[in-house]
Amino acid sequence: LASRPPRAGYGRRGDGGNARDGRRGPRASRSAMMPLDDDDFGGGEGPPERPPPTDVDIALVVVSRGEAGAQEVLLGLKRRGFGAGKWSAFAGKLEEGESAEAAARRELQEESGLVGEVERAGHIVFDFEEENNTMRVHVFRCVSFEGEPTESDEMRPVQWFPADALPLEEMWPDVPHWLPVVLRGESFLSRFDYGPDEELLPNFRVIVQ
Repeated sequence: LASRPPRAGYGRRGDGGNARDGRRGPRASRSAMMPLDDDDFGGGEGPPERPPPTDVDIALVVVSRGEAGAQEVLLGLKRRGFGAGKWSAFAGKLEEGESAEAAARRELQEESGLVGEVERAGHIVFDFEEENNTMRVHVFRCVSFEGEPTESDEMRPVQWFPADALPLEEMWPDVPHWLPVVLRGESFLSRFDYGPDEELLPNFRVIVQ
């Protein structure tokens, strides 16, 4: 499989600009490390605690209309919860026993008012270092829909944007690296790691299938 850069008009290009593939190198063994005592952590308080690790499955739907070169993308401004204050496609957690496809259709209707058919477009693994949190995002494209976009308590406003004029400064910084693949009708696999302060680390990968 070959990694392809996103087309012009969608922000930064490339798959991270280096040869790193997202895998961390081996850690030094305990025997090779200097011994630590309580003073190394400031007055005997011990190392700072991290939240317990969590794995979450998310379904995300990209809604677009129009032909290539004149496409528009439907986005909503997240009003609460994770990603509040950012423009986003429509997404949410899978419920117990729910398939990713069923969750995608449900979230689409709950957050935009649209009833649509979806098809799988890709898969993203996000690792958020600060929150000790891993998200597995099942990405779908909406291939047909009925109804008119409406606001919800979680997404407000909801509006169409030209695909080459998205509000990227108010979106997650990974979006320009995979959304063009979805809009081209292709499939992909990707991984993005985030450091403190929602900083996208440069070791990301996007593999177009």
